[in-house]
Amino acid sequence: MKPSELRKWILFGGLSVVLTLASVAALLGPGVRYGLDRAIDALPPGAEERLGFPALDSTIAASALHTPELDAALVRAAAILNATQPGRPVRLYVLRDSAVNAFATPAGGIFVHTALIALLDDESELFAVLGHELGHVRRRHGLKSVARAAGVAVGLSVLLGDGSALVGLGAQVSAELLQRGYGRRAEEEADADAITTLDALGQPREAMLRVLSDLEAQRSDEPPEFLSTHPSPDTRRRKLQTLMTELGEAPKPATAARLTATQWAAIRGANRAPSPATH
Repeated sequence: MKPSELRKWILFGGLSVVLTLASVAALLGPGVRYGLDRAIDALPPGAEERLGFPALDSTIAASALHTPELDAALVRAAAILNATQPGRPVRLYVLRDSAVNAFATPAGGIFVHTALIALLDDESELFAVLGHELGHVRRRHGLKSVARAAGVAVGLSVLLGDGSALVGLGAQVSAELLQRGYGRRAEEEADADAITTLDALGQPREAMLRVLSDLEAQRSDEPPEFLSTHPSPDTRRRKLQTLMTELGEAPKPATAARLTATQWAAIRGANRAPSPATH
């Protein structure tokens, strides 16, 4: 092939790639993404199971920490959490990890890292974290994020009322996608849900503010907020303070659901629990 012909094909190929990417960007613009999100909201209960996401939970949970005391405490915490709202029940797991993080899967698994647990001062801060992740599950933030990442074909499939393109997707998704967060709006929605959960449990709303302050102290190396798709912990804290003022005084439930001292100690000391490999 002559050099002039080679340059022509390279130029043609480059233009084709640019045009294809531009078409995808246009197709998945804000309007289409909004439609995709609403279509996912309309999926029937249990759709996550049919789409294969329990397999993702099982894969991640294989690395969870276990002792009889920790398992019993997590079952109790999950029961307290599930009683606050109807809908998809969640299950709780602890992972030994040095990253200060927690994340939820579309099928209702909530995974908390030991590094985050180490920052928590009491059970109200634990339920603030869990209430935030519960918000992600109930609002299907994870499924929406996965559907967008899966590409145009999946997006159009869901928009047209056919979820077949998503079947089996859960088994192919890595936990990394879910640990990256969901963007500004989704994180702020989940923060507001954390306040709702704390109110339902009779726990102080300020617990969520304390958690965000701890996260701010841990993440000093993050880029400026305008370079990130996620709100900074400081911005989230200020928005929550405004929300709490608008909500007024927190309602007082008849009885406050609590962990026992032994259950809280089991969760707080989870880092000492053996992993499945040594269990």
